[in-house]
Amino acid sequence: SFFVGTTDWLGKQFVTNYNVFGFESKNFSNERDYTKAYTYINGIKIALYNSHLSLTSEQRAVQIAELLTDLQNEEFFILGIDTNVLAVDELQPFIDAGYKLGNCGAFGTHYTCGSLFPDNIIVSNNITLCKAETETELFEDPADHRPFIMTIEVGANEVDEPTQDGVYILKLTVKNGVRTYKWVSADI
Repeated sequence: SFFVGTTDWLGKQFVTNYNVFGFESKNFSNERDYTKAYTYINGIKIALYNSHLSLTSEQRAVQIAELLTDLQNEEFFILGIDTNVLAVDELQPFIDAGYKLGNCGAFGTHYTCGSLFPDNIIVSNNITLCKAETETELFEDPADHRPFIMTIEVGANEVDEPTQDGVYILKLTVKNGVRTYKWVSADI
C-alpha cells in the first residue's frame, strides 16, 4: 500500500512500503509543479504522480493539459491530486483520455473539503479501482481537507496466474487501443 498526498504543511509526498525511485519535480508552464516517481507493484512499473493545481480554472485547464501530455507516456500510473475544481466538468479531460477517477467517478462524489470535492486519485485504465472512502472519524471537522482513500489492484484482475510450473513472462497485446495481458512461457 502507499499514500500519495498533498498538504500545505508537508508538501507533495509519497508514503509507501514499496520502493519508490526516480523522483523528479516538473514545473507547469504557468505556476506550481508536480512530482513524479516510480514503483513496481506485482512486477509492473507504475508511475506515481502528485500535484496541487491552481486556484483559477484557467490556470487549472493549462495544468491539466500538461499533466495529460505526461500521463499519456506512461502505461500504468496513479495520480494523487488536489484539483481545486469547483465543477466536475473540469475533470472531463481525464475521462476523455480514458482514465479512471476515484472521486466523482464510479464510487460517487466524496466531499473532502466541506461541500467541495477537490481531492482525487486518478489512474490509468489498466488499474482496477476497488473502493473509495473519505476518512471522517479522525478528521471529523478538519481545518483543511479530509483524506481521500482509494483501494486499487494492479495486475491482479487483468491476468490469471500461470497454471503450470515453469518460467513465464507477462505479454502485452494492444489491439484497437485495448491492452490485453497474458502469461506466456519463456524460453530461457
